[in-house]
Amino acid sequence: MPGLIKGLLTHPVTVLAKLWSNRVDIWANLGASGLLGAAFLPLLPLVVVIELSNDLLRGFLFSELLFQSLPIYVLLPVGSVGVLGWLTRRRRRLGLAVTALIVAQAIGWAAIWAPRTPAQWQRVPSPTAATLAAVLARIPSSAAVFASQGIVGRFSSRLDVRPLNGNLPIAPGEDWFVFTPWAGVETQKPAGAMAFAGQLAGPLHAQLILDTGSVWVFRWHPPPGLRRLRVPGGAAPLPAWTAPGAAGRAVVTGPPASWHVTSNGRRGYVADRLEWARPAGRLEASVTLSATGPVNVEVWNNTGRRLLARRHLPATQGIATITLPVNATTDYETALYGGWGPFRAKFGGGPHGERLEVRVWSPGGSGTVRVYRAQLARAPSA
Repeated sequence: MPGLIKGLLTHPVTVLAKLWSNRVDIWANLGASGLLGAAFLPLLPLVVVIELSNDLLRGFLFSELLFQSLPIYVLLPVGSVGVLGWLTRRRRRLGLAVTALIVAQAIGWAAIWAPRTPAQWQRVPSPTAATLAAVLARIPSSAAVFASQGIVGRFSSRLDVRPLNGNLPIAPGEDWFVFTPWAGVETQKPAGAMAFAGQLAGPLHAQLILDTGSVWVFRWHPPPGLRRLRVPGGAAPLPAWTAPGAAGRAVVTGPPASWHVTSNGRRGYVADRLEWARPAGRLEASVTLSATGPVNVEVWNNTGRRLLARRHLPATQGIATITLPVNATTDYETALYGGWGPFRAKFGGGPHGERLEVRVWSPGGSGTVRVYRAQLARAPSA
């Protein structure tokens, strides 16, 4: 509070400019809760402090619909009902008119945003939740747990639990790493999760306990003296075993350097979801694979749903690294949120960078395709 008050007094113009730039998001947070509750005076100081601390934060994270705004979402509707009761007792017709307006506003927000809820926020399917419950039961109580942001709450009853981002503090003993790159509301990009999983399986010599295709669990005993472990950002080649497609299965036996995805005889993508967030530009994709029959290497812009490059190979002579140029110079509009008219929000305008994905396709049949790794990098200068 002292720091917040000092900032308001010493930088009033900057504060007003920042709040004005977030005006649509402030309205989305307050309007969906009735807004009228802000006139309930005992509640007003709490609402003001929450909105100021959220919307003056650098970046846009805390302006989103997340846990730190729960007092607004729970208490502001109650305050709105209280104000409506007070108003209706004194001026019945005005109170009823305002009540109708508040109800219509609530219906509007629900109609626009409720259909998005399952895909936007309820992103942990039942099989994944059951797998995580089984994993939780297996982890010793003395072990530290590092889990993906979107599901770390499931492990919150443990003594030592942290999300998988930044520099991880490492203590002597046993550490468990739980990855769910495609479940939950994640702050870690899939490429970062894949690169980190490859690092754990390879040079860090962690033991892969579970791999379901969407949940990976590692057990690791850190070497003596190690105090910090940096989570990679995903620039390194991505191990393909982390992303088998509908026509592939992960092979995680033998030395980790040989782990790969192999075709299962079906027609479709042997490996997919090898995805990066990259600024638009001219890039080069490289895929290490082997194929005894025809295979396609593809690069997609998932933001714009566009095929950027494709190379067809009749077969390869053993393991080969295939490279192909990628023209990703077109920017496509992207937004996590939207809405319509008064029922809209920005919340940062969506993720920055194009979502570029490498896929390997097989026509199926008797030919065998094995995919080892993929990388996407800036194209060499002319």
